[in-house]
Amino acid sequence: MSSNKIEKWCNAHKKVCLWSSKTTTCIERRKENLEKVKNNRNIPEEQTCNKCNKTLHKSFFDSDNSKYSGLKSKCKSCIKENDYKKYNTWKGYTQKKIVASWKAHNNKEMINILTIEEGLTILEKQNYKCNHCNIELECKLGNQIYKNYNGASLDRIDVSIVGYGNGNSQWLCMSCNNGKNTMPDIEHKNKFYLRDLKIEELKSENEILKSNIIELEKEVLRLRGGM
Repeated sequence: MSSNKIEKWCNAHKKVCLWSSKTTTCIERRKENLEKVKNNRNIPEEQTCNKCNKTLHKSFFDSDNSKYSGLKSKCKSCIKENDYKKYNTWKGYTQKKIVASWKAHNNKEMINILTIEEGLTILEKQNYKCNHCNIELECKLGNQIYKNYNGASLDRIDVSIVGYGNGNSQWLCMSCNNGKNTMPDIEHKNKFYLRDLKIEELKSENEILKSNIIELEKEVLRLRGGM
């Protein structure tokens, strides 16, 4: 979670400024310093990635205003590879999803947030299955082209409530989360209840038909034996 903000005297500005509790300069001063760096920087045409040691064109790097060069130190490919190694585990994947939920849906003040421990407990109670369609969930990141529709997705049960805390969370597969959208939770979940009920009815009917076929075959053999 982000550090707390406090007001105290700033010698640089000779007034009371807003500070982050984890920094030694006020927020306004940090913004001024960043602007100086941005105005004086000369973004290089090429840069060497400090991970793969390849010298690549600047287009292979994401921008980073906190760096003097204006570019991230690792190339896009190395960052993506690192993300897959880090987040394609239940620990890394769920933590990423839960932290992202803290400010989701314009919750800037982080009201009613879900803790990482609570999020993991919910997942364990669901036995790592989607709470609506009951499919096995996966901790694998997708992308814009190849979406992982079985990937675990954190969902607010009641979308009218701000935040994911206090029992307002469940884990769905990406497909169910997208399909539910703003639909009432019970309405969307009921679709799968009716589906499963129909499947059980069809299974029962299938067993009856199999039994009838067996009896008919026996009757045919009996009649043929009597001819």
